[in-house]
Amino acid sequence: MLDKKFIYLFYCLLSFFKTTIHYIHTVYYVQTYISIYKINPYSFWIAECLFLIWNSLNDPLFAWLSDRYTSSIDNRLNNLTLCGPLLCLSSLLFWYPLVGINSSLLSLQLLLSLCLYDTFLTMIDLNYNSLLIDISLYKREILSSASVIGSALGSLTLFSSYLVWDSSNLRLFRIFVTILTILIMYGFLIVTQSMKQILYCDHAKSNQENISKGHIPTLWQFIWGISRHRNYLVFSLVNLIQVFHCHFNSNSIPLILNIFIPSSSSSLLSSILLGISFLLPHLSNIYFVYLCKSQSTYYVILGLFYVKLFFTLYLFIQGNNYTWLICLFLVSNRIFTEGICKLFDLIITDLIDEDQFMHQRISPLPALVFGTMTFLSKPGQTLAPIISSHLFYSIDKAQKGLFNKIVMIPIVCSLCQIILWNKFTLRGYRLTSIRSMLKHSNEQINI
Repeated sequence: MLDKKFIYLFYCLLSFFKTTIHYIHTVYYVQTYISIYKINPYSFWIAECLFLIWNSLNDPLFAWLSDRYTSSIDNRLNNLTLCGPLLCLSSLLFWYPLVGINSSLLSLQLLLSLCLYDTFLTMIDLNYNSLLIDISLYKREILSSASVIGSALGSLTLFSSYLVWDSSNLRLFRIFVTILTILIMYGFLIVTQSMKQILYCDHAKSNQENISKGHIPTLWQFIWGISRHRNYLVFSLVNLIQVFHCHFNSNSIPLILNIFIPSSSSSLLSSILLGISFLLPHLSNIYFVYLCKSQSTYYVILGLFYVKLFFTLYLFIQGNNYTWLICLFLVSNRIFTEGICKLFDLIITDLIDEDQFMHQRISPLPALVFGTMTFLSKPGQTLAPIISSHLFYSIDKAQKGLFNKIVMIPIVCSLCQIILWNKFTLRGYRLTSIRSMLKHSNEQINI
């Protein structure tokens, strides 16, 4: 039997595997289809809009099935064992066109690739995030920190991926991605099986017995319940804006680097900036998670909203005359947006507690809450590549016009989020009281 302390390492590694695959997908697939495969812009937008339908529906559906039929820790790890390698295989479809370049069928391949990829990613996200709640032996903050460290390590692959990236010849990039994908496939299998050995114990079994006694609502009953959950609705709007901003940053970074640092001699600088912009948010998040313990997650997120707003306003006033300032903007904007996204997982765990308290559930429904939250944020994920692709097609326009568009997005997002976030009341005394009552209730159930 492995030492239980290894659970933090394995949770970190799962985050590393998922982040590595997803960051490469997010950063390069839009540019690949638009500037290399030369897909028609209208075909691209139609494929993204059709994908939005499946992308939105699968989250609450899979979440309900997960909590209703596979809510045990053992089953969640089985899902990760299956879906991890399938996610890796589906990601390769983006880099190997099955039809000729400029073919009208490219949009069908894009649609198929997106749907397959998102199906497995959704299953991984739901089961991975639910483990944060299900593994009651371990503290959420420590597991969250382990997840952040894994994401930081996963972002390091972007350094090397950008060095082998060549829009005129994808051969080296495809070799790099294929080898990396095979290694991660085996990693998923080894880590999930090791976690099963650790978590298959009397404590886990007793927890599952308690869960099985709880009433699992139908999907429509749950949706009706959260429609009256005020904090849930406020947070879902804030999260929608944040998901859009995070994905817009990821999709548009190669574009911004190509426009404002266009010379071939700057490829190393662009590689470093790309890697740092994905690495630093996770390193800074280790501090943000620590800060949340003393200052509360709510106020840390509110502070990040204000910092993001004021720094972007400063950049807007300075204009696009300073390359170093644009580079600093790229890195800092990623720190603020990704930092907030990672902290949102802690807010969702609080919403899960509030949902359990409001509806007097014997056990929480983590997958359903995560799934419906993702469902409500998916339009932002789809709008991001559409808008960033519009910037690609506007590449012949003046730098100043593109600069203004890029800068205005974080300004508008920050203003909307600050207004909404002040209406979120799950903080302070209310949050402390809910946690205390749930803890007392769980102690009575265990007795």
